Amino acid sequence: MLLGCSMAIKSTLESRRRLQTSRKIQWAALKLALRYGYDDMTTEMIAAAAGISQRTFFNYYPNKGAAIIGPSTGFDDQAAAWFRASSGSLLADLLQALYQHLANIVVDHSTPQVIGELLGT
Repeated sequence: MLLGCSMAIKSTLESRRRLQTSRKIQWAALKLALRYGYDDMTTEMIAAAAGISQRTFFNYYPNKGAAIIGPSTGFDDQAAAWFRASSGSLLADLLQALYQHLANIVVDHSTPQVIGELLGT
């Protein structure tokens, strides 16, 4: 329990796996765009490089451009529901939600470098 809040927000295994898969797709898209160029890269190529089906690709991203940008870091439904139902002070609950949200975001420091390299091309 953080910041004196009565509840803690926990990420679910499903949400962590979903984030991991979306980042794997992003990484594959970035590597392929660097190797072949954005215009010559296809969603089929991204899916194959990420080890997923094309159908799974489209469950995560609408197109190759969105895959390069990567996963949204918005609050998940569970965290939003917790915040709406919480009865602590507004500031403490908001800080708890933000703290947990940031703790659940896995930062891969190489991704921004690759995005910068891609932008340089």
